[in-house]
Amino acid sequence: ARGGATLLNNAASAGAPRWAAGDDFQVEVQSVCADNTVTPNFAAAVQLTPESPFAPATGVLGLLQNGALAATDFVAGTATRSDANYSEVGNFTLRAQTADYLGTGPVSGTALVGRFTPHHFAVSTSTPEFGTACAAGGFSYLGQPFSYTVPPVITVTALNRQNNPTRNYTGPWWKITNASLSGKTYTALTGSLDISAAPAIDPVIVDTGNGTGTLTFSSGAGFTFTRALPQSPFDSEIGLAINVADSDGIAPASNPVQFGDATAGNGIAFDAGKPMRYGRLNLLNAYGPEILPLPLPLRAEYYIDAASGWGSNQLDVCTLYASANLTLGPAWDGLGAGPTVAPAGSWALLGGTGDQLRLSAPGSAGNVGLTLTVPPWLRLDLNGDGVWQENPTARATFGIYKGNRRLIYMREAYR
Repeated sequence: ARGGATLLNNAASAGAPRWAAGDDFQVEVQSVCADNTVTPNFAAAVQLTPESPFAPATGVLGLLQNGALAATDFVAGTATRSDANYSEVGNFTLRAQTADYLGTGPVSGTALVGRFTPHHFAVSTSTPEFGTACAAGGFSYLGQPFSYTVPPVITVTALNRQNNPTRNYTGPWWKITNASLSGKTYTALTGSLDISAAPAIDPVIVDTGNGTGTLTFSSGAGFTFTRALPQSPFDSEIGLAINVADSDGIAPASNPVQFGDATAGNGIAFDAGKPMRYGRLNLLNAYGPEILPLPLPLRAEYYIDAASGWGSNQLDVCTLYASANLTLGPAWDGLGAGPTVAPAGSWALLGGTGDQLRLSAPGSAGNVGLTLTVPPWLRLDLNGDGVWQENPTARATFGIYKGNRRLIYMREAYR
């Protein structure tokens, strides 16, 4: 058997020669004497049949199409059929056999034919989904990790030329590897997407048998949008594309295989909303009498635009803050040991604000500095260097009464 000018005699599961399942190949049958010289007067019908041994041995024997030769096909002891095709992946033993020949019984001969690969792949894709970092608020912060809640999965089915599955494409005959894939690309319509936390081996490839397999992608520890200078809110539109092929170059009808179309504003879905906000968390100055505990107000803000600046992020009902993350300093400048952080606990912002952090009553007037350690996506640029990586700071002052907001001016009079 030949594929073009190439003799198809590969008994292995890899290497050359190879031929696509379902593609026509040429079979040449010769009638020969015991000494292998051609018998030019032979003329009889011959049936071509695939049989064992075949590979993979745990697979199925494929079908051979156009495997009949008529007596009139033989010229000088040789007959050729150029439109035979085999339906499966692997290799097989081809038997050429007559019926009873001149009363002497069947005449037959065999030859190894192979190796056969899929003609192409069919691919189908799942509908992936990212998890919104603050699902209850319907948004995520720039710099805040978000991950797949439903991963992208490509299901690959190996097919022959006639679009029938090649079930033997499995085990050592399965040739899709991470090295054979190419062009994996995440695209974001707006912002700079950081995918460095994805696994080094991605996607995970699983040969599921019967000519099928899956390619499953992961976000690892989570993707982020790079948090550089403040920018206005935008919807996250992310697309993923990859070229699917195996080490033999077998591929789908078209590449790349794609999830979402970021450039068309139809990126991969988020489970609770795509908005991205550039945020910061402010710890506000606090003051009050020295005989009462002092609440320390927090406010989440997001950058609106150059004209409007920063606004209160009332959608933030997710950010956690804890007493353990509050540090006192510069040191207390009043009498005694000064205030302490009390009570201990952890809380979530409500409507973008929080006031559960408290300092105990020191019993004397004075000031103390405060620093709250917050996640990287909520830090500030306190020194004006354009790098938003400082934790919020504030000052607590005891011994001052806030007064009545309705009073414009007040003075003491003496008589």
